[in-house]
Amino acid sequence: MPGLSGNIYFGHDGPPLILADQRSAGKDPQVYDFVDGTFHINIDKDSRKSATYSKDRLAISFEGVLLNQQESSEKTAKYLYDKYIRDGELFVKPLRGSFQIAVIDGRSPDTRFLFYADHTASRQIFYHHSKEGFVFSPDIEPLIPHVYNKTVNEMAMVHFMVSGHFPSGHTAVDEIKVLGPGEYLALQAGNLEKKQYYRFVLEPDEQMDRREASRALDSVLTERILEYWRHAEDPAILLSGGYDSQFIFYTIAHAVEDTSRLTTVTWGQHPGRRNADMAIARRTAERFGTRHIEIEKTQDHWRAEYDDMFKAQSGMTDSSFYHAHELAVCKTLHKNYGIRSVMRGDECLGFGPDAHTVQNALLPSSMSFPKYVPGFEEWFAPENRISERYSRFMTGLVKQYEYQSYDCLKDTLDFYQRQHMNRNPLNYFKLDYLEVFCPLIDPDVLDLISKFPSRFRRHKQLFKKLLETKIGRQLEIAENNNLTDWRSEINRSSELIAFFMEESEKLPSIFNPDFFRSRIFSPGTSHRKNIKALIKDRVRPLKKILPIEFIQQTLAYRKRHINQSLHIPPHLLMIRAAVLARWCDWWIV
Repeated sequence: MPGLSGNIYFGHDGPPLILADQRSAGKDPQVYDFVDGTFHINIDKDSRKSATYSKDRLAISFEGVLLNQQESSEKTAKYLYDKYIRDGELFVKPLRGSFQIAVIDGRSPDTRFLFYADHTASRQIFYHHSKEGFVFSPDIEPLIPHVYNKTVNEMAMVHFMVSGHFPSGHTAVDEIKVLGPGEYLALQAGNLEKKQYYRFVLEPDEQMDRREASRALDSVLTERILEYWRHAEDPAILLSGGYDSQFIFYTIAHAVEDTSRLTTVTWGQHPGRRNADMAIARRTAERFGTRHIEIEKTQDHWRAEYDDMFKAQSGMTDSSFYHAHELAVCKTLHKNYGIRSVMRGDECLGFGPDAHTVQNALLPSSMSFPKYVPGFEEWFAPENRISERYSRFMTGLVKQYEYQSYDCLKDTLDFYQRQHMNRNPLNYFKLDYLEVFCPLIDPDVLDLISKFPSRFRRHKQLFKKLLETKIGRQLEIAENNNLTDWRSEINRSSELIAFFMEESEKLPSIFNPDFFRSRIFSPGTSHRKNIKALIKDRVRPLKKILPIEFIQQTLAYRKRHINQSLHIPPHLLMIRAAVLARWCDWWIV
């Protein structure tokens, strides 16, 4: 994976790390080595997005895209060097873009090392610190040989089973951490300190006028989208039938002179499905005459694709299986169509309804206290008392955030947990082939949203209304998706069943393998979904005589004020168990 990697050995020399992307490509390593005693930092010598500037025992290495500069990477590194000299270690706060930065400051007797993630941690930095030294990399695998006594992070694994990703900052190996949004590490004389230069804290202005908020949101989103677009090389717009991608598309389409020169991309299964994402994207592209690339995905090579994606994503989320095909899609876009960067719409405005309890603040980010997860106790060997331990863990997780209300907590968790640990890994693996720009979660956008009262954030209402007003009748929103129906795939595939059976044997000892083996032969059906549809069909004709609005308001009130359960489909439990088993098989045992 592209990015910075390196090591510092305390008291003895050691070999430098080789970048994972160079090693996997079978190339001879071409790296810059800056050696200060026992320190090595390595960056891809041929990368157009990596550079280092050094002078007078001070060096700054940079990888990524910096919007503050339109210059080459070499000039960007010099710009950062001068900025660090002038502003000190908080020099990164006004920077914008997607980047990693390492600073080696040897101007004092004890060299000081600083390692920065950007404001949203869009580029991964894994690290391991011990009495022997410090190692860091954009991938897990190069760090594994440096961890001599690995400890399974049991609560992180439990969290993965509940949420589909590890908790922010953690991995399945307790000794390997990941740097979070707006964080940086300071290392000096063998001592490591984690600090923050940026925090996303919601401080709503309840007096804010709706019209004023809408104008401000329109202005900042338009400005940031077009700024990212100007920096995108050979770009495409990932287009679906959702609000986020369409907002980005229409903003760019209205800003360019000739929309036929735009490239739009969509992929999925069953491209002929009516009013689904692919169909809406196709019709939108036809109206504007874009060069539209449509890729139909299949599961013909699911096992090889999973192996590749697990490594590319460092197994950080269940999407390393669930969306394994996307690595091949990105490779196709780059090699067959010449795409080098994509504009992607990630959610940035309040996710879900208002929350009036801690549990209901956790739910939109697929998190929960264990007592609200049906069947939770069955996942584990009984002697481990996992429920009690995980409940304490979740209490501690919530306490680390600043929030004025449970609704603010909900959107804070969305940024620090769901965005950082779930959506970012789904973007980051694409850097093997494509640069990914997510302008909707730019810090300038986040700073504005932090002032919105909850009524503007709820279900992204203000954002949706803004797009509907701007586009009018042309706007089409998908009623369905083109995602893989893994439940059906498992039901009819003996190969998948055999795979999950094999993986269940590799789970760590805290889990009950018999439970997961029983799920393999009953991954569930669409029965619950069909029941809901049937109820809707029966109730619809009664709307004229029943107090439907009153019933809806009553149910909505109940959903906000009474703790709700997190129901996890059996097929998702199987997929998550398989990913954790792969961790144990490849990197822990």
